[in-house]
Amino acid sequence: ESGEGGGPEYSTYLRRCDGTPPVRVGPGRALDMSPDGRLVLSVDIRNPVALDLTPTGAGEVRKIKLPTLVAHRGAGFLRDGKRVFVTGRDDSGRRGTWLTDLEGRDPRPLPLPEGRILQQNTFTNDGTHFIAGCPDGSFACSYDTVKGEPTPVPGAQKGWAAVGIDARGRIYFRDRKVGAAEKLLRLVGGKVTTLAVLAPRDRAGAFGLLDV
Repeated sequence: ESGEGGGPEYSTYLRRCDGTPPVRVGPGRALDMSPDGRLVLSVDIRNPVALDLTPTGAGEVRKIKLPTLVAHRGAGFLRDGKRVFVTGRDDSGRRGTWLTDLEGRDPRPLPLPEGRILQQNTFTNDGTHFIAGCPDGSFACSYDTVKGEPTPVPGAQKGWAAVGIDARGRIYFRDRKVGAAEKLLRLVGGKVTTLAVLAPRDRAGAFGLLDV
């Protein structure tokens, strides 16, 4: 939460989907929650030199700091809950995305095209591949987390941006080609299903959605 609800340092809250009041976990900008719901990733917006790994119950806050980074910007858990991807920049200003464990040991850069970063958690269930834009930026590709070897995703169209993969391996995309609204799509074996059209109730003055 930012603004008045979060304060100058922002705040990370845990809230159930049943409408019960939120519980404050700690300061910082929330990034992700572990698959088992026991840990939360966040980052200090004023001094992003590391990530905070905060228990949702009793326990101490731990830090994940990659030696290659001076600013940690984004992160997310892989489905096994033992690894995270971290996006940030080094002291020369170059951005990149790395894969590491919860201790920040042996970070390995993801084989993305030069200048690209991974902003959404689009890893497969086994963590061996992720979905990102193809090198030419036109379509979505599947990348091996070690070798790269981008392969176009069958059925994906130009302009779609991958936002996630569910436990059954179905890929979700956002289609930004509809002005103030976006389509949320699901792709299974080349077959596309439109799940929703996402837009503010009043589209006057709206130019797009920040995140899905």
